[in-house]
Amino acid sequence: MLQPHQDGTNRTTDISFKPFIDSYDFNSQQGLTRQISTRAFRTACIKAHISSIARSNWNFFWSLSLNLVHRNVIYRFLTHTIPTKRLLHYFEIAESPLCPICGNEENAVHLLFLCSSKASIWKAIIFEFLWPTVSIGDIIQACSSLDFENIKYVSKSYTTAHMVVLVTLGNIWRAQVRMIFHSTPFIWIDVVQQIKNELLQLHAQTEIHKQL
Repeated sequence: MLQPHQDGTNRTTDISFKPFIDSYDFNSQQGLTRQISTRAFRTACIKAHISSIARSNWNFFWSLSLNLVHRNVIYRFLTHTIPTKRLLHYFEIAESPLCPICGNEENAVHLLFLCSSKASIWKAIIFEFLWPTVSIGDIIQACSSLDFENIKYVSKSYTTAHMVVLVTLGNIWRAQVRMIFHSTPFIWIDVVQQIKNELLQLHAQTEIHKQL
């Protein structure tokens, strides 16, 4: 049998595995990864969340006359960037992932819709402004798709369903911020009254603009 030639020196080839190992080092941002900015990363994540929303619904949303709070809250909801206890706890910013009002785990849907106090607000608003058959689930679906067609009927002629929903979200968020940063008690009945007052104020502003 043929044997490989041996020169008696027992010499080995000098091979470095460092480039291969470095390719798995995510801290070096080389090899399997490439260096990107945090803005580019956030943009990629946002596109993944909002890509399922129809362009016509986006056009409708951007055409609305909204203040910064109204627009910001639902946009954060759509892009999964509401600073909930669950999210803050994941990043070790909050000590607990639990809702400070009811003690359940707080994700975005819970914070804005399903916490017992928030659910009471929505039920009161549905009773006051929307069609009786509308559920909180219907409103969540409308907000998730920016499609308000299925909840479009209102009982008050001076407003619209989408404005009722957006104003409600904005006031829930304001009350939540006051509770967190100023230790103001979250009293859902007060929030309902604030929503009613703001909708009337918006109507009055619209009527003034019509006369100009």
